[in-house]
Order: sequence, then structure tokens, then C-alpha cells
Amino acid sequence: MEFQEHFNAWYERKFRMKFVAVWVLALALCLPALSFGVSKSLERRKQVPETPAPEVGAGDLYAVVVGVAKYANPKIPKLTVSDKDARDFAEFLKTQKDVFKDTHVKVMLNEEATKTEVTKQLYYELRKAGKDDTVILFFSGHGADDPRKPGDFFFLTHEADPENLEGTAVKMNGLDFLQKLDANRVVLIADSCHAGGFSRNTTKALEPSMKTFMREFSRSSGRAILSSSKPDEYSVEKPGFQNSVFTHYLIKGLKGEADGNRDGVVTLREAYDYVYDSTKDETNGVQHPQFEGKVVGSFPVSVLGKLDNPIELEVWFTAQDPRCTDSNCTDPAAGPSQCADPRCGDVTIEDGSTMYTGQNYQIGFRPSERAYVYVFQQASSGEIYRLFPSKDFVAPGNKIENPLKAGKIHWIPARNLWLRHDDHLGKEKIYVVASRSRNAKLEDLYGSLEESRQKGNGESAKESIAGLKKNLERLMMPTKSLVRKVQRKVKSGSGPPSKEESFESFAQLISSESLDAVKTVWFWHKSR
Repeated sequence: MEFQEHFNAWYERKFRMKFVAVWVLALALCLPALSFGVSKSLERRKQVPETPAPEVGAGDLYAVVVGVAKYANPKIPKLTVSDKDARDFAEFLKTQKDVFKDTHVKVMLNEEATKTEVTKQLYYELRKAGKDDTVILFFSGHGADDPRKPGDFFFLTHEADPENLEGTAVKMNGLDFLQKLDANRVVLIADSCHAGGFSRNTTKALEPSMKTFMREFSRSSGRAILSSSKPDEYSVEKPGFQNSVFTHYLIKGLKGEADGNRDGVVTLREAYDYVYDSTKDETNGVQHPQFEGKVVGSFPVSVLGKLDNPIELEVWFTAQDPRCTDSNCTDPAAGPSQCADPRCGDVTIEDGSTMYTGQNYQIGFRPSERAYVYVFQQASSGEIYRLFPSKDFVAPGNKIENPLKAGKIHWIPARNLWLRHDDHLGKEKIYVVASRSRNAKLEDLYGSLEESRQKGNGESAKESIAGLKKNLERLMMPTKSLVRKVQRKVKSGSGPPSKEESFESFAQLISSESLDAVKTVWFWHKSR
């Protein structure tokens, strides 16, 4: 259908509608808004390189998770959820036995997080990690410079003494604890300065020593940093959240909501995309997570698990009654409506309905929670057009954009405007998809289709249409079931290997609610 041509011509005539109706090396050091070397001018999320195939099952996970909210020294301010963030993150890591051959997670909270114990884990236990393993450290607590030793930065353990950081806290700069790590994958996710940690009057500038540490860290191959905010921002806590906003969405994303390409595996890139969008939206643009570093491979971090709540979607497929012939109703001029024909009311489009050339219609939708919504229409010619998000089919002044907030009804082209059918006859179908996170699969497929159209490559366009239609139909499945097989070579002469010893060959069935809710309608397009 030539939707764009008809809509633009119609709107230019000013017609109005009807009258009727990680491995995550996460160092959450509570300096105000650590950005770990990302430029202050960076407004959009950075692109994270990624190779196509996730290396699931390629190695073990070694994680050290530290959370300090209570300090022995009264001079150090208490934090609110640092220990809970660490505890919840560690519990999640322990569930990822489908990503790693084995998980080794060491958790230290408050009194357990002494300099001796933390140093032991950093400098000795992590050296067990091999080349194919992933190293994760999650540190949540205060960080500080030593004024007596400019250039040295310390993580404050439970017994830290501000007057003797050298002897009571863990020195981070110099990367000494990383020098002998063989692991190809190390990522630092930093949820910086929980609200209430330091006064909001404290300077927002990063200490030079911390900047140096982050710059050194991100320059090492296979080391990446995901921080909760830009340099001039605070990490936000909100009532009703059990964790900081950043950690809340980090865990939700890793549970599966960040699986943008819907392959059942959440990679570092997908986790970053999800937490960036979600945190920015939840804080009304106050907080922007940032990324720095050099990843190796696709960097898988989790697999699709049980999601928190099924997403629900209400949709209204509405048309003008086909009996309507009054031009004041079908083509209303700008200004007060003159439609008085009782036959020109609204009707609902249902599967098998008949619609006619020149008939007006519109689409309304309301997601049950924050969601990315996509609306596609497959014309009788077989072509597929994206009605939303799109500037071509949404009326000027109708300011709706992804992600959409829960509970509000949105209309395309607008509540008081229509779309109109062209004269191409046959069977047509409309898909409305609500996704928990940005659906990278649909976005990439439609991007390829648009590129093929612009280049006039008919064969490539046909392939893109076929792939897009296949994925739209697949989304209509009520649940997702993934069968994952991971193989590892077994040394000869070692005898029959056990699953635990060799991870040699196994299949794991993962069932979960869909990441998407889909509503469709098909109809016959005929001439009058």
C-alpha cells in the first residue's frame, strides 16, 4: 500500500478526523557520578562492538562481589542499599549455570569485607581464572583518594580509616591485581554513588586518581567498564525500588529483558543498551549509563530466565463505517467538524473483516507497562511497512515515541485523524508488537528492508520482507522455548566424561514468558 503518499497528501489538505469518536567487574565506588573516563559531552549510548555468535559455555565464571553499606569508622557516611545491591547481584550470578561451565562466586558484605579478605580474593583467588573464563568483580561502597599520597585511589573496606587508607583500604590504581589474570573477559559495571552516600553539595568532578585508574583499566584488551552515569550526574534511588535504579534494571535486563535479538542469550552489548534506555527513561533523563573498554567476542553474560511479569497489550483496530459516503465525514476540512451522517460512526476491524479502497482507519494501543511498541502492516502486494515508530504515518503534533509509558492509549496517525486505504486489493494484515526492551531483531530487519528499497535492490528487499514476516509470526507464539547445546572437546583416553567434568554435550530446555506481546488483525481489502 502507498501509505505514505496517501497520508501526506491527506494531511497537506489539512483534513481532520471524524466528528464521531558483566561479567561484570563492577566497582560501585560511591564517588558522585563516576563516569570512568567517558567524555561529558557524550549524550547517547556508545556502540559496543559485538560478534554474532555468543560463546556460551566456553569457560567458568569467577566473581568477587563486595558490598559495604556500614563502616566501622563513624567518619565514613553509611550507604543505603550498597550491601543489598551486591547480595542481589551475587544471587543472580549463581543462577547462570547455562552460560558458564561452573560459577565461583565469593560474596563479602559489610563486616565480611575486610582489606585482608578482599585483597586475598583479588590477588590470589582470581588467578585461578583461565583464558576462556570470565572474571566478575562487583564492588559497592565508598571510594576515596589519599590526600597524603596524590594519585593513589582506594576502595574503602569495612574497617577503613580515613587517616590511614594505605593500611586499611584496598589500593585500586596501578592494576596490580589484574596483571596476572589470563581471562579474556573482564568487565567493570559501576553503580556509582547511591543517593545519600555523600552530600549533594559535594563536588561532582572525578578525582584525578580515579580517572587515571579507569583510563588504565579500559585500555587493556578484554577489559570493559559499564558505569551508571555521566560525570556530572548522580545515581538515583527511588521509592518502591529495592535496589538503585541502575542495579534494578541491570538485574532485570540480565534476567532476559535485555535480549534484543531474541536468541535467548544476553550479551554485554545488549545489557548496556537495555540499562541505558531503562535508566534514562526511569530517571526522566537525569541519569545516563556509559560504556568504555575493549570486549572480546560477543561476551555472553546470561541466558533468558523467568521474567518478572508478563507484558500485556490492548489494541484497538478502528475504521470508519464503510456505509459512510458524506464527504464532510470521509474528507473533513480543517476547523469544526461538519459530520452529521449517523452512518459515519466507528466500526471495529476484526479477523476476516472487509475494508474498502478509500476507507479511513486508525490504530490505538495501550501497553500494561513501559514498552517499545512496533506497528507493521503487510499490504496485499506482500510489502511490509512500519507504521510506528515512523514520521511518515504519525501525524505532526502527535508526539509519541518509544519507549511508551504504561497505561496511556496512543493512536496513529492521531486520535483525531485517519489513515486511508489505497486501491491495492487483496488480503492485508496489521501487527502491533509491545516489547519489554528495544527489539533489535525487528529494528535491524526493517532497517535492511528500507536500505534495499532505497538502493532499488528488489531481490534483497524480498529476502528482508520474508525474514521480517517470519519473525513477526514467530512473535505470536505464547512462550519461548530454546534448546541450547554446548560442546567441548574431550581429551582422548580420559574415559567417559561426566557433564560436570567436561561439559561435553548437553541440552538445556529454557522456557519463559515471551519478551513481547503481539496483537494482529487481518482483513480483505476490496473495491466498492
